[in-house]
Amino acid sequence: MSQLESVDKVLDKSLSNIGEDFKYTVDCHKIFFKWRELVGDYADEIFPVQIEGATLTLFSDNSSLKDKFKFRIPQLITKINSICGAEIVKKIIFGNNFSENHQEVTAKKNFPDEFAEITLTEDEISDCEKKAAVLQNSALHKMLLNCLLAKKKSDKAKKISGWHKCSLCENLCPSENFLCDVCQIRERNKLFQAIRKIFHDAPATKFVDVQKKIAELLPHMHPQCTFPIIESARMSLIQQTARRLSFNDNQSPLAKFFVMLVRQLPEESLTEKIIERTLHEFRFDLVDRPPFKPQNFKKFEGKLGRVE
Repeated sequence: MSQLESVDKVLDKSLSNIGEDFKYTVDCHKIFFKWRELVGDYADEIFPVQIEGATLTLFSDNSSLKDKFKFRIPQLITKINSICGAEIVKKIIFGNNFSENHQEVTAKKNFPDEFAEITLTEDEISDCEKKAAVLQNSALHKMLLNCLLAKKKSDKAKKISGWHKCSLCENLCPSENFLCDVCQIRERNKLFQAIRKIFHDAPATKFVDVQKKIAELLPHMHPQCTFPIIESARMSLIQQTARRLSFNDNQSPLAKFFVMLVRQLPEESLTEKIIERTLHEFRFDLVDRPPFKPQNFKKFEGKLGRVE
């Protein structure tokens, strides 16, 4: 008996064999189904509303309870990912102004009324039955088959509404997007790390040159390689470097790298005056500064000018 696996583990393995995109959909629904198990008594006043990408949105009209619950969010994220067996949720936020018919409104927005009733063909039903046949247990087989049929109907409705396959995976996404929410998060992280590496290898690289390199490395993400995300990646590297600098360190390669990164100057343009003033103004000021955001860029503009 000790060697027997739990039903949840068997089901998770079976879902993975069918496809990661389908397992992700089931895991998202699992959060809603097991909400009371996850949060206990809070389930009576705090409700999960939607999952977009890796962000779970909650709703509650009890402001004091929301403030109290926020301290439990890190623990809740761990519990959710443990139940799902994957990192489904990375962030939890509270949304505002969700009406009682929020899900109904969302459904109408995504799928017109004429597509509300979707019927499946015999071949589509047969395909779902073949996939569900991996489970021998009758109860699990029925549960999996119902999930497969529901997803098949959902995908059919989305295709009729103009949705298409994500450029990188099998998930469907709206016609105006070329990546699904999951791939969008992954690719934006890749873009951010790629920009950081460009500045790490050549700290004086200009923004235009960064965009040219991204067009070669990640051509599908080039439209999103905007000034704010480039500056955000540079500021992140500046902060990381500042933490590694020792007090009164003006001569080490790390100190020069820091100045080159901050001023975007090549090494041959550095002078003792530039190095000393830059380290004085920036090193300890930026250690605890929050990550760059477009709306607070003006706060940095005064300090980002070159020192002659």
